[in-house]
Amino acid sequence: MITITQSLKDLLLKEHNKWRQMLAMGSVDGYPAATRMLKVHWDDELEFLAYKHANHCVFEHDKCRVTEKYPKSGQNLGLKLYSREFNDIIQIIEELCAEWFEEYNFVPKHERKDIVTQYKHNAKWGHFTVMARERNDAIGCALVSMKNTKLNPRAPFHYMLTCNYPETNLPGPLYDHGDACSRCDSYGPTFKCDKADYFLLCDLKLDTSTSLPETSSRTTSSARIFEYTTAPNVAKKTTKTTEKHKSCASYLESKKN
Repeated sequence: MITITQSLKDLLLKEHNKWRQMLAMGSVDGYPAATRMLKVHWDDELEFLAYKHANHCVFEHDKCRVTEKYPKSGQNLGLKLYSREFNDIIQIIEELCAEWFEEYNFVPKHERKDIVTQYKHNAKWGHFTVMARERNDAIGCALVSMKNTKLNPRAPFHYMLTCNYPETNLPGPLYDHGDACSRCDSYGPTFKCDKADYFLLCDLKLDTSTSLPETSSRTTSSARIFEYTTAPNVAKKTTKTTEKHKSCASYLESKKN
């Protein structure tokens, strides 16, 4: 495993927030500006779940990442293959995050505004839409390096990035569109446009331990979840029940101890 230092956490946050800022301001071709796109922060629970996934060194989605806090959790996976050991971790992260977001190009131009209003499932752009969901205000990621001569003998050095999110690609709007950063208060009176680095993203302007207000909190759902990888563009569909949620949460909690 590659240690996710504070500087790498900051980089992952920057890579997500800069793309969300571009989307919020209406600077992504064919996509309208966002009224209440949330700023992304680091989440230790999502990081822990990502670590458990990456530690298996298998480029497939896990089936045990849904918890009480994140009942509709999403996940993006990225893989880089090299002919030799590659030590520029910053470049790997930047390229994978860019590849995820730039899947917006796969959405036909005449459908881009429509997909913002009502999500349309397609594995070709699944990574982008996870990054673009207005309520995905947290990430936790893990990165692993491994050597696999069987998969590709000419490029046996593999680097896999796992990032987990509060929400996955579910039916409904990706984000509310209109004047950029004009409806932050729809999450509650303490949500304002960020004054630090991302002025068109909404952020909670209280103690960082304060959670979303009850009216906009995430609720448990057994809705169908679509999962994505940067491997073949085929979506995997799984239906998770409340009992599976509980058993997953218990399993993960036991692994912490």
